[in-house]
Amino acid sequence: MIERRTDRRPWRGALAILIAAAGVIAAQAGDAAVLVLRAHGPGAQARFQPGKPIRPGERIKLAAQEWLMLLDNGGTRSLDGPGQWVLDERKDKASGRPAPGRLSALMEYAIVDGRERRIAMAAAVRSPVPGGGADEAGGPAADPGAAQLAGLVRGNDIYDVGHVCVWGDAVGFFQGRGGARDDAPATLLTATGPILVRFTGGRSEPIAIDRLTGGKGVVTVETGGTTREARFTRIAAPQSLEELAAAAAKAGCDDTLSLIWDRFRVEE
Repeated sequence: MIERRTDRRPWRGALAILIAAAGVIAAQAGDAAVLVLRAHGPGAQARFQPGKPIRPGERIKLAAQEWLMLLDNGGTRSLDGPGQWVLDERKDKASGRPAPGRLSALMEYAIVDGRERRIAMAAAVRSPVPGGGADEAGGPAADPGAAQLAGLVRGNDIYDVGHVCVWGDAVGFFQGRGGARDDAPATLLTATGPILVRFTGGRSEPIAIDRLTGGKGVVTVETGGTTREARFTRIAAPQSLEELAAAAAKAGCDDTLSLIWDRFRVEE
C-alpha cells in the first residue's frame, strides 16, 4: 500500500522550479497524459523534473522520504517512497498502437527471481464529488472540462489568497475563517479603485475579473484586521487539467496550482 502524506504544502517554495519548467510543461502537455508536477528528495529531483512526462513503460523508483506529485487530464496523485512503480503499457483497442499514459495505468513492481512482477494497485479514481468516494453505480467522474475547472475561479480564500490565475468574467471568494459565522466584509484596493467585498453565508458576491487584473494585477487585501498583497493574472480559459497546470506554472500562480492538487486529487 502507498502511504499518502497529508502534512505538506505542495507548492510553497517550489514556484521558482515550476516557473523555470513552465516552457517544458507547455511544450509537452499535449504529448503526454502524465506529467510530473513536483519531486521531493535528491534522487527524485535529479530524475523527475517538473514538467517531465512519464512515458508508458517508464520505471519510477523512490527512496524513503521521496515523493512525486503527478497529473493527467483526469486528476492528480502522489507516489510516496520507498517503492517502485511503472506506467503500464496499454494499447489503443481501435488502432492497436500504444495508448497515452494515464494515472490509472500506474502499477507497483518488484523483481522476483530476476523477473519483473507487476502488481495491480488500489483503484485510483477521481471522485464524482470532491472529497468523497467513487460512486459504485456511476463510477468515477469524467475528466473535468471547462465548466468544472471554472469552479477554481470561485474557490479563493479571502484570508489566504496569494497569486491566482483567473479567467472568464468574475471571481468569487470564501471566508476561510469562521465561514458563515463570520461575514465581515473585505476591501480590495486595486489599480481601478477600491472594491468592498460582501459575504453571505461565507461566500462573496461575484467580483469582475477586469477590476482585479488591472495594471499588474497586484491587489491590496484588507480583511480580518490585516493588510497584505495578492496578485491576479488573467489566462485563457483552460479546457483540460494539463492545459491549466501549464498556464498556471508559466504565470507563477502558486495558489491555483495548490487548488488543482487539492480539488482534483484521485482517491485510492
